[in-house]
Amino acid sequence: AEAEPSVDRFKAVRLWRVLCLTWLAYVACLVGRKPTSVARVELHNMGLSTFTLGLVDTAFLSTYSFGQLFYSVMDHRFSARVNISIALVGSAICVAAFAVSSMPSFLIVMWGLNGLVQSLGWPSCIKAISPWVGSGERGWVMGIWSSNQSAGGVIGNFMIAFLMGHFGWRAAFFLCSLCVAVVGLSCFGFLVDHPKQLQLSIPAQLMSGAPLSKAESNVSESESSFPAASMPATPETRLTLWSTLAVPGVLGLSVSYFCQKIIRYSLLFWLPFYICKVLGYDLIMAGYASAGFDFGGAVGTVLSGVASDYVGGGRRRVTMCAVFLFLLLLSLLTFSAFESTMKTSISVMVLLSAFMGFFSFSCDSLITGPIIQDIADRNGIYSQSSTLSGVIGGVGSLGSVLQGTLVASVERALGWAGVFHVLVGLALASLVAMASPLAHELRSGASGSEHSRSGGVV
Repeated sequence: AEAEPSVDRFKAVRLWRVLCLTWLAYVACLVGRKPTSVARVELHNMGLSTFTLGLVDTAFLSTYSFGQLFYSVMDHRFSARVNISIALVGSAICVAAFAVSSMPSFLIVMWGLNGLVQSLGWPSCIKAISPWVGSGERGWVMGIWSSNQSAGGVIGNFMIAFLMGHFGWRAAFFLCSLCVAVVGLSCFGFLVDHPKQLQLSIPAQLMSGAPLSKAESNVSESESSFPAASMPATPETRLTLWSTLAVPGVLGLSVSYFCQKIIRYSLLFWLPFYICKVLGYDLIMAGYASAGFDFGGAVGTVLSGVASDYVGGGRRRVTMCAVFLFLLLLSLLTFSAFESTMKTSISVMVLLSAFMGFFSFSCDSLITGPIIQDIADRNGIYSQSSTLSGVIGGVGSLGSVLQGTLVASVERALGWAGVFHVLVGLALASLVAMASPLAHELRSGASGSEHSRSGGVV
């Protein structure tokens, strides 16, 4: 009878002070990087050249990638709560500072610093969530939680556009930075890094079955099969960049994610342009039509996460991701092949765009969420899952830096048919790179334990 209030309290804290707060935190991260995209025309009218605007983007993406690669430096020194707060408050300061100047060099530096502090966001959120989510519910919880990527893009676009329309771009940047800072301070005040901080014992009924790894089997009975992911790591278990890449499956996963990032960012940045210039739709219609890619991504993120808990009893998430990669390859080929049909049928274009978004975002959310946690779990380094997330995300972000130059160069030499052939080739390369983590999953016999299919209640 006494256990029930404790269980209810655990569920309430996990829902509101961990899952909802970190979901909102990453939405705020995306809101903090959207202003320059939405205000691009205003910045160009202010006198910034297209080349300078490109440098602003490159500065952000480059420092973001660098920061994620060396995330372990901050991971070893501060808790997830502190790192998330640094990411958001630091981003708010950079966004506000960007709005007070018109000097190109200053704008480039500020947006580069914004990318650096924001690199703390995603891996720190993963670190904060990990000790609260068992392996039996990892897929569906992370699938729903990862919807923040799509939601953040939509909220950021609408927020900046609305504020710009009413107050001008500089005031819009200030108000945006204020919102981001409020979320950052809220995380600092209310986020709970680990159940032990509130003297909560993790309810055993939220996950049943054998533990995933030897490391997890050493957890006390009162903690059931949840690993102590946010407990301080010992010096022996701390991972550097190179030791992280040496973890079985991580190098292959990083290379695969690098190729996937090129594909996804190429479609995110260039699909409206392609719809307008090649398919012949006007700019407004191209913008609306390309939203099919984001919509498909939002659906794919949730459904793939939920399904991953059921395919192979939650033990075949890498296999599932490989299947989605193959389907992404086919969807790219189909989209390119139906160019003439899409010129006359907007419904076909939106549908095929949605399929590309579905498979692209599904792979992304699986890799950056449950698969990383599974790999850390199987190798007995669950407390270092955030470091794995930082390194894999950092290598992937290098792809987002390269996509602009790659697409522009290939389009100039081979046309848009050539661009889609290159994207298909990258999907194939990504699939080949998955061979190592796939073999590791099959050898281990599990990416999760033979657990119950029922997860905990968020």
